[in-house]
Amino acid sequence: MTTTNPETPAVQPENFKAAHAQKQARALHLRRTFALADRVRVMADGSRRIVRFKSVEIVEHWLLLITFAILGFTGLLQLFARVSFLAWTINTIFGGIDNLNAIHEVTALAFGGLCVFHFVRILTIWFVKREPGAMLPRSGDGSALKAMLRYNLGSTKERPLFDRFTIEEKLGYWAMLIFALIMLPTGIILWVPTIVTQVVPTSVIQIARSIHGMTAIFGVLAVLTWHLYFTVFKERNSSIFTGMMSEQEMKKNHPLEYERIIAAREEVQKLSKGN
Repeated sequence: MTTTNPETPAVQPENFKAAHAQKQARALHLRRTFALADRVRVMADGSRRIVRFKSVEIVEHWLLLITFAILGFTGLLQLFARVSFLAWTINTIFGGIDNLNAIHEVTALAFGGLCVFHFVRILTIWFVKREPGAMLPRSGDGSALKAMLRYNLGSTKERPLFDRFTIEEKLGYWAMLIFALIMLPTGIILWVPTIVTQVVPTSVIQIARSIHGMTAIFGVLAVLTWHLYFTVFKERNSSIFTGMMSEQEMKKNHPLEYERIIAAREEVQKLSKGN
């Protein structure tokens, strides 16, 4: 016969849950800390560079650049095919409008596949890594935009402090997202008009063609002006191609993220000494 010691307190389920939650939070914190600390690279000359993008992100950007350029070029040629010089280009170089359209459609499939891949990566960040995602809109984005406009216009010499992404980078990302959400469905409508008109009026085809064409023009102009200006000419930021950024560039463009990385590195060093 077993007896229970009346002096031993009963363990409450709530205590187990609280302890388990604390353990999970601690493990998540350590995982993020080690990941941040690992982004510091010491070069042969003793200087430090910070890893900004992983290989998968670099490849993804290259594929986006290539598919967007081909879609923009072949799409605008078709849009203005009545111009004599462009008509000559289509017939001479591409062998006719049908060949040009085939290139456009195949590239559109690649672009759509890239969008699906990116969406899966976002879901992985949200639900597997349990991270909110640095590109999500924040309550302070409006204030950051106003502050950056004042800085760019010379109204203030104090540059706004940004974390993972600057406000220009976030605007560029969301502009591309909206671009994809417009171009993909309208492109599908133009691709299979006979199927679409079995469900909706034929006027939808013309509306889709107008929206597709105008969005393409605005999209190409936005990339050639806004995106190229801020990344290539203004900031001279090549980190999306190299994957890394110098310490000086990080302090200037992403000071809040830089502080988190250095703090994480120091914490890891303390943990290593403690062990």
